[in-house]
Amino acid sequence: MKKNTVLLLYLFTQFAIAQTTYSDGLNSEDKEVVKQHHQDYYAENSTAYIYTDENGEKMPYRLFLPPDYNPQKKYPLLLAFHGAGSRGNDNLKQLRPWVAGWIDKDVQKDNPCIILMPQCPKKQQWVNVPWKKGSYKLKDIPLSKPMKLVKKIFDKVVKENSVDKERIYVMGVSMGGYGAWNFVMNYPEIVAAAVPVCGAGDPSIAQKINEIPIWAFHGDKDPTVPLSGSTDMIASLYKQKKNKARLTIYKDVGHNSYELAWKEKELINWIFSQKKTKDTLDINKIIKPLKKEGIFRDSLYYNWGGSIIKGEKGKYHLFYSRWKREYTFNGWLTFSEIAHAVSKTPIGPWEYKETVLKGSHNGSWDEITAHNPKIKYFEGKYYLYYIATNLGGKEFTHHDLVRLSTKSLKDTDRGMLRKNQRTGVAVSNSINGPWKRMDKAMIEPSGPIANITVNPAISQGKDGNYYLIIKGDKPNEKRFIRNQAIAVSKSPEGHFVMQPNPVIGNLDTEDVSMWYDKEQAVFYAVFHAHSYIGLMTSLDGLNWKKAEHYKIAIKKIKLEDGSFLIPNRMERPFVYLENNQPTVLCLAIKKGKDSYTIFIPLQSTN
Repeated sequence: MKKNTVLLLYLFTQFAIAQTTYSDGLNSEDKEVVKQHHQDYYAENSTAYIYTDENGEKMPYRLFLPPDYNPQKKYPLLLAFHGAGSRGNDNLKQLRPWVAGWIDKDVQKDNPCIILMPQCPKKQQWVNVPWKKGSYKLKDIPLSKPMKLVKKIFDKVVKENSVDKERIYVMGVSMGGYGAWNFVMNYPEIVAAAVPVCGAGDPSIAQKINEIPIWAFHGDKDPTVPLSGSTDMIASLYKQKKNKARLTIYKDVGHNSYELAWKEKELINWIFSQKKTKDTLDINKIIKPLKKEGIFRDSLYYNWGGSIIKGEKGKYHLFYSRWKREYTFNGWLTFSEIAHAVSKTPIGPWEYKETVLKGSHNGSWDEITAHNPKIKYFEGKYYLYYIATNLGGKEFTHHDLVRLSTKSLKDTDRGMLRKNQRTGVAVSNSINGPWKRMDKAMIEPSGPIANITVNPAISQGKDGNYYLIIKGDKPNEKRFIRNQAIAVSKSPEGHFVMQPNPVIGNLDTEDVSMWYDKEQAVFYAVFHAHSYIGLMTSLDGLNWKKAEHYKIAIKKIKLEDGSFLIPNRMERPFVYLENNQPTVLCLAIKKGKDSYTIFIPLQSTN
């Protein structure tokens, strides 16, 4: 991920120093030493300022700039609204260890951000409400004097530093949790995401902030700020159609839920993956009727899916799966081959040119079948990603494969064929080959996927890394449910490192195709969820979410003559882009005993 920095508005608070645990397993004397060490480190790496407004009101604050700060780049701000125990004017007490997770060198290396840490005066609050009250009415609580000063400091820092205004984040704990909610409610047009911990706000204005990603945390035994402070807000947000809220409640935890929240492994990636920019891509609205030349059918073969690339001479090249109809539709697992077709336009008509890959039949990982291709051009070479399988070294004949074509997965050998499916890549200097296969599969199942690694989707990010989405079975799941995983490499051939979290963990999705939109600096990926084709998006290639318009198409495709194609299965979505614009939606169709690929034209969004 390229070093994009955001203004991270970090509203951090704890109520009393005595309630804070700086390091597990230490006595009080050692904790004080650790606390002082953290404070010294933060002080050494931040600059102290005193802000004075037009009325002579003053507020101390600290400002942290990322290492190797470059004013030509865009960066984040962590506005650390401390707690009651840190109030004063020494410009030091607000430097608490909870900020360490953001100043840490490893975090700054991947997510450089500006951190703003103001200090509230003694006997004042960010929001003038009793903490034990929980929820309140915003209209009844005027903006506090400290909050007004913070907003002025915030504006000054944004103006004088290189801040990405599309990625301003608000965070806060306890009194700062109140502050986080308060800032979001007063300035929703500014905030890209918020993380209020053991705080409270006004549930009645949820509609005003419902499209802001918010992740709240609270302990269920909190004696200082009632749990209802968070549950009231999140419950109100859940009622909104476009809400992006989530809540983590820690069982048997008191007011120190912030200690656990900052240890959440997903939090850092989650917060930095949010962006204020409106996701405007709506493929459903630009779908045009399917033309006759956009239907690619073969009387002798089942055609299935495809991946398009434009050649150097302006001709379009399609790489797709096919297998003889005589082997039945289930013969894809034993007899699929990858074919190459050409056309003068990306919607067809397509003309078969050659078969480029079949099962190698040489005892290797890909000895049986070659299926579900993706064609890519990286670093001056063509990369043809595909899936294949084997029988684990067991000898077989053509007759054996014919027999297995009609067997169910309960059959031992067909079950082995499914379980041994892996993804590989063949490389060529020319779109016309020859293609050199790799000696082994690219990646093995681990982390969020089990058993298989199939149906690859790959794209290069602005950081130069290659992001691979791969499908497998959901671990520890008895039902037949799949997961999508993400892996990262510095080379299009690998070594790919599997990431710990699934791409979309709550949907049974398949057949991802992805691309990187250079103009918006975001990743997009299409997938099929059995009853519809969906769209998801990511800023960094690692953390994915449903796109604003995530339902692209249902199983009802309008034809040029006004009638409709209603398939039994609609899978293998692929979006072809020309000049960074979605131009064609390619889909694999199964209707009755027939199978073919269609190419739906998309209206230009320019």
